[in-house]
Amino acid sequence: MARNVLKTNNTIVLVPIISSDSSFTTSNSQSNIYSFVQASSFSVDLPHRQLKQIGTQNLVGDVLIAQPDVGLEIAYMPEPNLFNEGITFFSKKVGSNPAPSVLSGKLEKATNFYFLSNPNEGEDAQDTFEASGSCATIYLSGWECVAFGNCYLTSYSLNYAVGALPVVSTSMLCSNMKFEQITGRDLQSVAINLQSGNNKQVGNQDFYYEDGVLNPSPLNPGSAGSIASMQNLQVGGQPLGGVHCLQSVALDLNINRVSSYGLGSDYAYNRKAQLPAEGAVTVSSLVSGFDYGTNSLTGFISGVLNNESGYNFDFTLSGTGGWVGYSVEDAKLNSYSYSTAVNDVMTFDANFGFQVTEAAGLRISGYPN
Repeated sequence: MARNVLKTNNTIVLVPIISSDSSFTTSNSQSNIYSFVQASSFSVDLPHRQLKQIGTQNLVGDVLIAQPDVGLEIAYMPEPNLFNEGITFFSKKVGSNPAPSVLSGKLEKATNFYFLSNPNEGEDAQDTFEASGSCATIYLSGWECVAFGNCYLTSYSLNYAVGALPVVSTSMLCSNMKFEQITGRDLQSVAINLQSGNNKQVGNQDFYYEDGVLNPSPLNPGSAGSIASMQNLQVGGQPLGGVHCLQSVALDLNINRVSSYGLGSDYAYNRKAQLPAEGAVTVSSLVSGFDYGTNSLTGFISGVLNNESGYNFDFTLSGTGGWVGYSVEDAKLNSYSYSTAVNDVMTFDANFGFQVTEAAGLRISGYPN
């Protein structure tokens, strides 16, 4: 059946398996399915330079001064193997080894993404990737591809709440984008050699996957399988330690990057990360009572200046396939508020800020069953 419009069941996302930080390689690279993708979007920013001169109201020039940057956003559900995080931008812990900082060895990590669309509207894209063996190379002649090259992470967000699935949202800054029709089992990589400003001698991207990563076990929906372990606040109010009525949690990490340009190339030579990266945690809970404290300062906001300290948070998302843990280190309370309305319950909201470097700040762990 011919396709009239693009549908989500016709499209699948692949990411290359490259051991180096660079997304550009002269050899062929294998790929794997980016798991549990829920949404995606992309946009292009065209950097025009408007030139004026004395003696005229008109512009004397309105020209592009560099290769346009591409913004790419992908949202997905986390899973215990942490495949999406580990193959792209984060260091992770799976098993018993100590968890490193998520940015450890990953500051300059870049990757490529390939969105492949099945030309047959009545067929799911993933059906083509089913196989009985441990791995397979797939022929996708006639499929369409939109590819994004040299993608650098700029933001990572985790959101989960009562009655909703946990979702991770990522934003990336990319140097190249290409639309292409596939004629076999591979196509030329979309990556640019940023040092030379071209893709000469770039390798091909094979359509390959490992069967074990094709359908990982998801996490339980909502907060039924979620646990949050948080230290108590040092100012009077809602206690957050131990068991409490959390309604939602949002964790955000923003990485500011500076693009470096030079003579001889339209592309940025690099996208340097500026440290520390800025993190934030926002929690919302039901109020079961006020914490008046055990000493003369705990229950008063006036004691915060002399007693402020950092907090460590552990968020755990569990499911039938295992669990995922997020550890936030040395977070500082930025604000908190209470609200209530007629015929409703009182809620408490708090916002914390933290810093992430290659050594500390945020760690993630995955424990498959």
